[in-house]
Amino acid sequence: MPGERLRVAHPGVVGVAGLSFVAGAVYAGLARHSLRRAVSPDARRANALFALWWGALAAAMTALGCQEMLGVFADADAGVPLALATLTEYVYLLALSVALWGLLAYLWFLFTGRDATVGIGVAYAFVFAAACASLSYQGVAGLRVTDFTAEVRYARGLGPFEPFVLLLFTAAFLLPQIGAAVGYLSLLPRIEDRAARRRIVALGVGLPVWLGATIVATALDAQHSDAWLVGNQALGLAVALVIAWSQRA
Repeated sequence: MPGERLRVAHPGVVGVAGLSFVAGAVYAGLARHSLRRAVSPDARRANALFALWWGALAAAMTALGCQEMLGVFADADAGVPLALATLTEYVYLLALSVALWGLLAYLWFLFTGRDATVGIGVAYAFVFAAACASLSYQGVAGLRVTDFTAEVRYARGLGPFEPFVLLLFTAAFLLPQIGAAVGYLSLLPRIEDRAARRRIVALGVGLPVWLGATIVATALDAQHSDAWLVGNQALGLAVALVIAWSQRA
């Protein structure tokens, strides 16, 4: 019957989608706050990159929330429209690539005092292109809906090398930021100003914990588990709030 073609996924998916939207709103607020901060002329570009990181991350979380909401009312026979599921995945990849580009360029400036925005942007353009090529090859077949999450389901896998490829992409996306954050943390012994030390610790510890956890989850093949998908959102929000606290005047 036509009225039976739609099914409502577990209400937990609605809650997790709401968490994604909340995270997006928080990150957007942090981007706005960063842009409104009074900084010296020399720090304006770095501050804009920091705001770009938060703003693009907000877009990524919003795309993720939309993807999860698609799973709330999924067609029992054909699933959600493939065009919408595919669009949310490409938007998520693009926003995440821009966010990580902005973050790495910001951390590189803090650590070295040099502007590498263009070079880092070119590198992340290649990473994004490779991710899109992989997504195009695998093909979106619909959404995999569980009790708490809804994520893209692919038409074909990458064979026996799939875990390695996923880990490689995850490392390519995140290891540079972890390295730059640890490098920034290494400046701590040279800094005496209490506020500056607070910012260094928040970024230098918080980001490696957050991003490193993603790499570990991928290495353990746990990146699709409900516990990780929910826990990662909570961890990201916690780290973001600590960083925001550290940036206060």
